[in-house]
Amino acid sequence: MHRLKILLVRHGLSAWNEEQRHQGHCWHEPGLSEQGRKQADRLGVYLKDEPIIAIWTSPLPRTRQTSAIIHQYQLRAKTIPLLLDSGLMEISHGIADGMLFTEIKEQLAEGWEKMRNRVWHEPLFPGGESPAAASKRMLQTKFAIARIASVFKKNSRIQDGIIVVVAHGAVNNFFLCEITDTPLDQGWEKFPQDNCCINTVIWDDREGKFEIESVNKTDHLGDLKYTPIIEA
Repeated sequence: MHRLKILLVRHGLSAWNEEQRHQGHCWHEPGLSEQGRKQADRLGVYLKDEPIIAIWTSPLPRTRQTSAIIHQYQLRAKTIPLLLDSGLMEISHGIADGMLFTEIKEQLAEGWEKMRNRVWHEPLFPGGESPAAASKRMLQTKFAIARIASVFKKNSRIQDGIIVVVAHGAVNNFFLCEITDTPLDQGWEKFPQDNCCINTVIWDDREGKFEIESVNKTDHLGDLKYTPIIEA
């Protein structure tokens, strides 16, 4: 099998999403909200009969909790590896991580304007990453995941396995921009990312490229669908 299906998932609604607080690389974030856990449950039920052979996840609390819920619904959970990868972490905005958006707007007005005007090639806030640098970090990780997963699949007894990658809004968005040659400043309009959405991507090992089958699928969430005002 030279074509591998990858389900690129955004984490469930977090407590800080509800507060409109920027999360970034904050290890002390509280993780999923009650609604976010319910979203992850619905996603887990939706995927429970899929032939998942591996789950990769960002190590931050909101993604780890989402991936753990998906994992527990798998009938073969004991045989499915749940792998942490720091390359999948959300973009860091340095001192702005952990701040309310209203606080960022008031206290870090220059960076807020850069973010609003989509400045991509320099850090938006002191101590943070530039979106362009973060995109390259994330893409390198994704290509590594695709190649490793492809080898894993060839050695697996499961012939038609699926890889699940649980990451963040910007991670998913930047990746979809990269593989479609979409400028980053057009990404949010072209590739919106609701909480607990699924993006279906195919890795073609022979061609060495990705193909997109679907973006931001949320039918499985029903009345729990949540579209954030600002991605974080």
